[in-house]
Amino acid sequence: MIKQTAALVLSLIATAGLVGCGEGSPGGPLTKVSLQLNWFPEPEFGGFYEAQRAKLFEEAGLDVTLLAGGPGVPAVQMVASGRVPFGIASADQVVQARAQGVPVVALFAVYQTSPQGIMVHASSDIQDLAGVFAPRDPTLTLAVQDLPYVTWLKSRYDFSNVREVAYQGGVSQFVHDKDYAQQCFVTFEPYAADFAGAPARSFLIADSGFNPYAGVVITREDYLKNNEAICRKLVDAMREGWARYLQDPGPANTLMLPMNPGETAESFVKASTRQIDLIQTDAGLGTMTLDRWQTLIDQMVKVKLIPQTIDAAACMKTFANE
Repeated sequence: MIKQTAALVLSLIATAGLVGCGEGSPGGPLTKVSLQLNWFPEPEFGGFYEAQRAKLFEEAGLDVTLLAGGPGVPAVQMVASGRVPFGIASADQVVQARAQGVPVVALFAVYQTSPQGIMVHASSDIQDLAGVFAPRDPTLTLAVQDLPYVTWLKSRYDFSNVREVAYQGGVSQFVHDKDYAQQCFVTFEPYAADFAGAPARSFLIADSGFNPYAGVVITREDYLKNNEAICRKLVDAMREGWARYLQDPGPANTLMLPMNPGETAESFVKASTRQIDLIQTDAGLGTMTLDRWQTLIDQMVKVKLIPQTIDAAACMKTFANE
């Protein structure tokens, strides 16, 4: 993860961007806003594309542009700088940003259980996350990025038993090395490995106790203060979009697939199915709780991902499902 100091990020606040203004209303002029994704269009964003496809944003008085992401797209920094009013992040990114004085706020959390995981070869004897870090001969290679969950894992497991290397993306190295494990989204890379002839077994990082919300829609404090009605309308439309997508992902998948030529219709179907339990809970779509944020903050302080505690309530703004 690229970490930026508050001074660097806040110096960008004056940058002109794609921001919404006015309130918009059904039947009247639409308020133009943009949502910066942090990856290419795929099922993890399915509810947003369904809201666009089904004109739910339009019905809410909004003209929403979904901006595709990809490697190196700094969605958090783009929101912080004012280049876009909304973006996608993870809850731990929000906490790190706020600890650096960057005033971003979470509005909606797609994933109630983080899809981040570690995958190993199905032919191995590794049956759980702890098994990844057990001594073995030959030593297991583990490809990961410098992300908060890795710091958390290092506080719980013995990384001296694995050969840690930088994750480069894709599954090509995994496919060709049976003693290789890597980070993954459990909704995607394991299926890519299976398709390539190297069946995979995956374990959720959340099972270790570190479970930040993922697919979090964020904005800036000042934008929220000045445009709360727009934020509410956006959240309501996204919630309905996700409800429809989870019921029938086909139409939105058809819309997204040409935008992501590296994937297949089959992989989209599998990802759509796998992620349902990670998104849908009794609490309702997109919901967040103060306790979850506080737990995350306490964990990040404990492993020195942030220097001191921050206000959990300031990390989020919730809108009732009306």
